[in-house]
Amino acid sequence: MGGAAPGGFLVLPWPGGGSSSDPETEPGPGPGPGLEEEGRGGLLLRAGALLGVALICLAVLRKWIAGGVCRCSVRLDGKTVLITGANTGIGKETSRDLARRGARVVMACRDLTRAEQAAEEIRQSTGNGNVVIRHLDLASVYSVKQFAKDFLDSEDRLDILINNAGVMMCPRWLTEDGFETQLAVNHLGHFLLTNLLLPKLKSSSPSRVVTVSSIAHRGGTTPDPCPLSSVLCPLSSFL
Repeated sequence: MGGAAPGGFLVLPWPGGGSSSDPETEPGPGPGPGLEEEGRGGLLLRAGALLGVALICLAVLRKWIAGGVCRCSVRLDGKTVLITGANTGIGKETSRDLARRGARVVMACRDLTRAEQAAEEIRQSTGNGNVVIRHLDLASVYSVKQFAKDFLDSEDRLDILINNAGVMMCPRWLTEDGFETQLAVNHLGHFLLTNLLLPKLKSSSPSRVVTVSSIAHRGGTTPDPCPLSSVLCPLSSFL
């Protein structure tokens, strides 16, 4: 029989023991093996779907950043191409592609050891032995002038100039000529080099100058008249 619970409530017997006032204290039947398997399967399905969406997003992002794939098969036999910053990254892959097309590739780099390693790799992978390296430090006006003089004296032609080299987000360093490093390498050095090589480009007409830039310019702002003496943030200086 039931008894009186504190507070005047009636407590009735509950099947299997216990009382009707706290049925939740009695353990109910747990999920069967089938339900557990179904739950795990659902989790795996959701995880797989999320992974698939993430991979698709990464693929789309990579394609957007790459900007497309060149499917042109034009040969460049007999042409001379000069590429700055050609030992790594975009410059190296550009050198490889143009060497594969039969061009004479001149890799202008600051670090000759790494440049020779990259050049030898390109020679081996393309079968084009006409890949040479030359020293060029775009942060130095003297180096740019010396490079241009040697190139004009030794090369018969220049069909394509690719201004590829660049630095970004480095500390606030000044070059030996007193210029902020990023401005000197990314702009001033290439501007001077292009102008010094114009006679060879014109004599090799039709020729082309290609300047590689960064999408980061979209985040830049119009600077005040005297920015480089006061900028402390490397990213702001780069932009």
